[in-house]
Parts: sequence; C-alpha cells; structure tokens
Amino acid sequence: MPIEKRFYISSSSAVVRNMGNVVPAWSGNYTRSNWWHDGLTATDYFYSINNNSLFLQYGQNISLWATSKFFGQTVVIESETENANGSITATVSVTPNFFASRSTAFAAATGVSVRWTIRVNNVVVYTFNGLTNAEFTNGNAATQRFTVTVDPQQTYTGTALTLEVQYPNGEFNNSTVTTGFSLFNPNPISFRPWGIRKSNIFRTLDQDSGFFNIRKSGTWQEVPKMGFNQQGVANQGTSRIRKSNTWVGQSKIGS
Repeated sequence: MPIEKRFYISSSSAVVRNMGNVVPAWSGNYTRSNWWHDGLTATDYFYSINNNSLFLQYGQNISLWATSKFFGQTVVIESETENANGSITATVSVTPNFFASRSTAFAAATGVSVRWTIRVNNVVVYTFNGLTNAEFTNGNAATQRFTVTVDPQQTYTGTALTLEVQYPNGEFNNSTVTTGFSLFNPNPISFRPWGIRKSNIFRTLDQDSGFFNIRKSGTWQEVPKMGFNQQGVANQGTSRIRKSNTWVGQSKIGS
C-alpha cells in the first residue's frame, strides 16, 4: 500500500477545524476579510489540504488573539519502496511555502517580546524575533529532502512543521507544537503466525525473542513475518497451510 499524507497536530488540547480541500482566499492576500473564522472562541487552528499543499491558519479575528499566523507547506513523495516486513522507505521533499503574521482588530498598541523558531525534520526553516503584535511575511524557505522508513501502522511527523514559541520575559508560557503533513504507513502490522509447544502449552513465536527459521541451501534462514490481513487468504503470506485444497496464510498460533 502506498504511504499516506495526513494532517497531524501534536497538541491534544488544540481545537482544530478542517476546511476541506480549498486554497484559502487569504493565500497571498492576508486581508482580514479573507481569514477563516467560525465564531467559536475555542478554535485554534484551521487547515485545508489541496493536492500536495497544506494551508494552516493559527488564530482568528477575535479578542483572544493579537495576531493570526499563516503557514504553508508542500510535501512531495519522490519515491517509495515497500519492504518485506511491511515498512515503507520513502524519499520526500518538503518545501515550507510561507510564514506570515497579521494583527487582529483587537491587537494591543504594544506587544510583548516573542521568538518563533520553525523546523522541518529538525532543520530550522524560519525564525522571528520581535513583538507579539508584529506583522511580517516570509516566502518560500529552502526545500528539505530526506529519506525515512515508516513501520506498518506508524506515523512519521518529521515532514510537519515544528512551531516553537518562546517568551523571553516570561509574560506567557513557552510552547512547542508539531503540525502539518505527516506520513502514515497503512500496511497492517506483521506477525509470526507459528507457535511452539512448551510445558504442554502452545507459546507464540510472535515476540521480540521469537524466531521461525527454515533450512535452505545448507543454512538456517529466518522466515519473514506476514501481514495480519493475509491470515486465511489464498496464496498469500510467508507461512501457509493446506486447507480445502488451497494454500492459505497461516493464522496465529499460541498465546
């Protein structure tokens, strides 16, 4: 199965609103009337995904916010290989498209000192050091290219934007949130289906210390794990049994 790009946010307390697959009106024109809003003071982030690009708005034009911040990124999967254990090795390019700030109608005349540091895969792509009510616009940052291996049913977040906010004078709490495109491997988790009889009980080999080998060409070779979705499926799986005149994927044995 091909790797999937999904929206991700590390904060469990943030309220997020999916705006669909639109290119927002504020993209390239940050006039307040173009900003996303829903009238709910609880909403922190708005986002949309359009093909390979993600658009993110943090904050809205209500009294809780001095500014709204705008982020964008494009993630392209340049190549991917599915490995025998179900993991996927992918080479990706991540381009931070913009990082902008615009004041709300409720911004105070004077702000407080703040530092923003934005990273992709631990590489700094944007910084800002100024006041909370400042307005600025940053365009494309350098494209980051790297290769990563994602295990079955796991999510890799190095493609997302890590937003680090620091208040050097302590007026507010510092925070770090990772949000944006993540990579998800949809392949089912693999397992060893066989077991061994020990003390009159079948014990599964599907554990860290377990192994299942076959003698081949004069050497012992480990039989690769198989996917859970291959159990009982005709002519699938690295371990099979004969059932109703058909070779089918072996189910898990033992506990």
